[in-house]
Amino acid sequence: MEPPKGKLPAIVQKQAERLIPGGPVGRAAAGALQRALTNPEVQRRVREESTKLMRKAQDWQAERRVDGAGEGDGLVDKMTSRFGQAGLVRRLARVRESVAIVERARPATGEDAAAFDELREECARLEAALEVTGRLPMIARKRAQFMIDRRLSELEDGLLRHVLE
Repeated sequence: MEPPKGKLPAIVQKQAERLIPGGPVGRAAAGALQRALTNPEVQRRVREESTKLMRKAQDWQAERRVDGAGEGDGLVDKMTSRFGQAGLVRRLARVRESVAIVERARPATGEDAAAFDELREECARLEAALEVTGRLPMIARKRAQFMIDRRLSELEDGLLRHVLE
């Protein structure tokens, strides 16, 4: 890490140079840490405390499983259900629901009926694309998901324009 460059007041520049990891304070801190970690008593205590910490973490995890929490409620699960493959599946389901709601509220005739048929066909194509996308390698999957996301946005916008007309 380097000190910030540019138009800094001289005193700020000097403090930045002192505090960076390679500066005098950083070197002193690294040296003190290294000396402390070579002490056999400190090493013994680090091993003991890390073992205690690991046990506590395992106990906490076991309690969460017993309480019905745990694997399915983590942040990663919440994020992947909102974004990515699961998020696109959810959006497609909502587009289909929206099409059904609009059709019930405003029965389609002639040109509108053909447009709704096209919408349903596009939803079927996107569903098939999502099935295929879920089996692709990560980079190809992300690229395909981006294309599906863009197409879903177009469908949502078009449906909204139709409702507002």
